[in-house]
Amino acid sequence: MAVGFRRRFAACLSIVLCICEHGTAANHNETLKRLESQVNEAISHRNYEAAIRLADDGLHIASNSPELRFGRGLAYYRQNDIDTAIKDFDEAIRLQPRFPRAYVLRGYAYMLKSDDDKALADFNQAIRADPRNAAAYCDRADLEDSHLRRPENALADYDQAIRLLPSFQRAYFNRGVHFFSRHDYKHAIADFSRALQLMPTDLDSYAYRAYAYAKQGDRAQAFADARRAAQLGAMGDSLPRSVNLANRARAYRVLGQGEAALRDLREAVRLTPERSAPIDNLSVPRNIPRRSPP
Repeated sequence: MAVGFRRRFAACLSIVLCICEHGTAANHNETLKRLESQVNEAISHRNYEAAIRLADDGLHIASNSPELRFGRGLAYYRQNDIDTAIKDFDEAIRLQPRFPRAYVLRGYAYMLKSDDDKALADFNQAIRADPRNAAAYCDRADLEDSHLRRPENALADYDQAIRLLPSFQRAYFNRGVHFFSRHDYKHAIADFSRALQLMPTDLDSYAYRAYAYAKQGDRAQAFADARRAAQLGAMGDSLPRSVNLANRARAYRVLGQGEAALRDLREAVRLTPERSAPIDNLSVPRNIPRRSPP
């Protein structure tokens, strides 16, 4: 009798412990998911310090969360703390070896550091992990075009990115820059036009297209685009503010407004003195900035 009671008691205790453990695990997972969501929300509102604090709190609870590591790395990346971002991307990839977005952003971080071999390896790995990752093709194209001097490979990758995601505005803009830098203004205009269909307030696409129209001798279209770029101002954040200012200055040049162009150029040089040589004469820089991952 006593033996039977002990067995029944042990079985009941085991069930209770399992229920408690399951409840604890469920609460833990719910807390983790909430923190991951809060990190993403903070990043979407550009509150990177808050995102880092939230990720830190989450990593005290679950140090093996690749999503929290990635989220914190993304916040550091957005703050231009590239080395710290790479460390978090490293750990996210260690915890989850098939993590295409971590490879893509780590690749672009390496690209910003001019570590082209590591950047290329990461973009290749992202594509192997997810062959339909349009961002990986676009970013590899940026590397091939502006760093590795492989324009044919770059064009093939831009094309593939757009095939995979026909609404990929950044890919159209960057492919437009590819054509623009090679003086293929017809194709550049087509891509900037598509980029503007997808983002009608894109100052940079208007400025580049104005310059391309001017090069083709279509002054009416050039004036129209330059006026629109000037109206939009240099408030965009898709490219550095100094680049937006330089683009608007080119638009003013097309309009024949030399004083306004000079004002924007002076401010651009003040923000980034290292770019003063290509900016001063409104020439097109050899390495025209592409848009980086958001």
